[in-house]
Amino acid sequence: MRRLRALTPCLVALLLAGACSAGDGADRVTVTVDRVIDADGRTVAVITRAGGDPGAAAPGRDDGIPDVAGGDDGLPAAPGGDDGLPDAPGGDDGLPDPARVPRPLEEGGAAAAYRALAQTLGYRPEVVWIGLYGDYALFSVRDRDRPRNIDRYEWRDGRIGAPEPERMSAEEIGRRVFRPAQVDLSAVPRLVARARRVPIESPEVGGVLIARGFFGAGIAMVANVNGPRESAQVRADARGRVYQVLRSP
Repeated sequence: MRRLRALTPCLVALLLAGACSAGDGADRVTVTVDRVIDADGRTVAVITRAGGDPGAAAPGRDDGIPDVAGGDDGLPAAPGGDDGLPDAPGGDDGLPDPARVPRPLEEGGAAAAYRALAQTLGYRPEVVWIGLYGDYALFSVRDRDRPRNIDRYEWRDGRIGAPEPERMSAEEIGRRVFRPAQVDLSAVPRLVARARRVPIESPEVGGVLIARGFFGAGIAMVANVNGPRESAQVRADARGRVYQVLRSP
């Protein structure tokens, strides 16, 4: 309430303090009404008190303070209460989730990793070998501008790391280099699924190696399978067609 600098005789006369009562004995209620009127006859404030409590409004009487729509007291809700904001459907926080990048052994994962490599380099490179694992991929890459240089790149969480040089002779590079377009990268998940069916105890696929010259003259895709008592190797051609399964203790 606005503090008045001085109470003129008019204001003193118009500052009314009155009391009224209803009922007898225990039913008696005392109501006090204070009304402040300015010099122009306008009501500045109305203060109503019941039972002598300076903060209580009289029953059934208006205290002169407008109610907030909906009965809200205008105070912040207690912890755990409703904050007045509508909830998003399904309990979502309303923020878009980042797009999930497929892992190298999952559907589309190998192609996505190679695509990230090509985007980083600015061209589609030739490779000596590709290693695909659960959370990362490795590419042994032939430098387009320096064909005798081989660098290894790692893909992880959608990003290509810095190159690491590999030592390899020009003869070995020429014998083993190939273009990833010669390989059906979409066949990797099928090869992994086949490798998990190898009849050994608790088989787990450790990764898939794609290379030329390691397992014959052509390009091969090899899934390495590990178990607690023995391991296995599932070999397939560049199209992902299995042609040999080797088991070893």
